[in-house]
Amino acid sequence: MPSSRLAPFLSRDFTLLYLINICEFFASTLSRLCALQWLYEATGDVVALGLVGVVTLMCQLPSIALGGVLADVLPRAPLVANVQSVAALVAVLRWLLCAAGALSPAIIYLTIGMLECTKYLEGSARDVILPQVVSSDSLPHAVSIVMITKYAAEIAAPFVFWALADAGGALTLAFFTAAVGFAACAVLPRLIRADTTPKSDEQSADGGLKRAGRDAAESVGMLSPSSDGTGPAGALSGAARTTSVAAASLTSRREHSLLGSSRREHPLLGSLLWLSRAWRSALVKMVEGVRYILSHPLLPGLYALDWGFTCVSYYRELFPMWVGIWLTHGVPVGLSSRGVVALLVVANFSGGMAGALGTLALNAYPYKGRLVLYATAGYGVACFLFGCSPWLLSGALTIFLMGAFDAVGATMRKQVVLLSTPDHLRGRAQSGHQFAANVANSIGQIYVALVVAQVGAGLTMQLGGLITETMTCFFGWKIPSLLTLSTLVGAKHVDATHPMGAANEAAQEEERRAERLPQLVSDADAERHGTGHPNDWHELNDAARAARESWKK
Repeated sequence: MPSSRLAPFLSRDFTLLYLINICEFFASTLSRLCALQWLYEATGDVVALGLVGVVTLMCQLPSIALGGVLADVLPRAPLVANVQSVAALVAVLRWLLCAAGALSPAIIYLTIGMLECTKYLEGSARDVILPQVVSSDSLPHAVSIVMITKYAAEIAAPFVFWALADAGGALTLAFFTAAVGFAACAVLPRLIRADTTPKSDEQSADGGLKRAGRDAAESVGMLSPSSDGTGPAGALSGAARTTSVAAASLTSRREHSLLGSSRREHPLLGSLLWLSRAWRSALVKMVEGVRYILSHPLLPGLYALDWGFTCVSYYRELFPMWVGIWLTHGVPVGLSSRGVVALLVVANFSGGMAGALGTLALNAYPYKGRLVLYATAGYGVACFLFGCSPWLLSGALTIFLMGAFDAVGATMRKQVVLLSTPDHLRGRAQSGHQFAANVANSIGQIYVALVVAQVGAGLTMQLGGLITETMTCFFGWKIPSLLTLSTLVGAKHVDATHPMGAANEAAQEEERRAERLPQLVSDADAERHGTGHPNDWHELNDAARAARESWKK
């Protein structure tokens, strides 16, 4: 039975997560607005805003990757609380420096980078807490509600920025309010009662079995070591699985013993060995996440599409520039430039909220890739129109449309990640989503600022709209799964007529057969001692024979 659209609020922990997201979205938006406005007023240089993209890009690359791994290793709610505590300290420091008149462009760049790191170190964990506090039936609505919350908080932030910035000329009050928001984000996660510890692959229903099977397959040459282990796990006998598990366990105990003795005898060397082991483990997990994303039938196409249009048309972090050199016609008399920036930000996030609200009616539609393609095409049209008119009213309207279409695509991408990914991989899959969206944002900010300085704002956005439409058609043609593959709750790609869907169904069938092998081995051993059923050995041999044929194929 379909879940009510407000059913997620029946969960106390979801309500807390909802409040955490409100505070984080509000604080980060207000903080970024203050920093960008201060920087533009202090330098008056478009390139100075473009350099913010360089700073964020340098911080995003490591923090997004590490954040995904941390979200799949550490308890997620405490991780969010601890990282947000660091963000609160950075925000308080910036407020104090602003109040003392000691801010400089270098400090603005430094604090932007630090807040960018904290945002992505905890962002994946905060996102993947969602499936742990709501039922799977309520998850699509919960994702839409979180996105609506995001845009609602980001609508409120510009109004607060406008009021506080005009009230206190030095932006001190606005910086202080942002610091309070980060402090709330540091406290609220500690109140979540649900167990937010990620389920490891050994703890998942068949994860340990698949890992043992993969190790055994590599040992007998049936599977190359470079395989990602997502193929059929039913290709191995129970004896091979048992041997592999025992060998892996013995190796782990020996390594642990050697590391322990090294730390006792040579503390520095032992510590370096432990750090090396942790680094290797993190790299392995990152590679595992990348392989999962690349093997997914929808995620590579969705992420490529996101990169395609964002890199050539990003506009959000450049609102002071649009107000200063492009949307100069039709500005009401007496309205400050800060007020115009706030109005454009409100128009953008109002569009985002409208788009996220629209997804509530689209959650039952299974073809998420199609929705993303349609939304991207609409975004390209709005982007082109934005570059056609320097009037404030038309600019605000097209910004509203760009925000709405972008929100539909972002919500659908997040739904695909959370609905179709096992819990022990959700953090890394979500970090892939963040990497695609936010690294592209930074590159787009650099590109748009530089091109605007060369050819002008209008032509830059017209070109961005045309490239967006071209890339939408190209990816729809080259990646047909975006149009043909449907998804349902439970991570099942149900379009069996599509090659990727059929392969997925076959893999799931092999995994179900693999789950039965240990019991078959146990029953067969009992039969050898006269206590089991004679047919058990025949069934085991049939299963092993079928598995060998599957691996040969």
